Amino acid sequence: MPSNAHFVQSGYNLQRNEPVGDWVACNSGDDQGTNFCRVTDTHGMVIYQGEFVAVNSQRPVTRANLRFAAHDPKNLWVRGPAEEGPVPAIPLADGQLLVPVSDSAALAERWARDPDELARLEAQ
Repeated sequence: MPSNAHFVQSGYNLQRNEPVGDWVACNSGDDQGTNFCRVTDTHGMVIYQGEFVAVNSQRPVTRANLRFAAHDPKNLWVRGPAEEGPVPAIPLADGQLLVPVSDSAALAERWARDPDELARLEAQ
């Protein structure tokens, strides 16, 4: 895993004596218009990857602000309108939330209608 990867533990496998969860790693958006993020399982198998932006700004997050926040693992995944399935919503320490570019406009619109859902994600 990259040195900036963040492990989101969702459980523990007693038989293997190891934590279970997802690894999240993102590159900075300093040189491009988006951040590239990858979510893998405990053993590095890619679950989701793609271009991400901050949901409220539609812009990439700079290297200085790309610090992951500790959060509840069940809130890492939200229903993505464009993907028609679960997509990562990655909370950052500064309060921003990274979402896939393909879902960002629809999620922003949905969360404008239901700010409580967004507040629950941001509060983690």
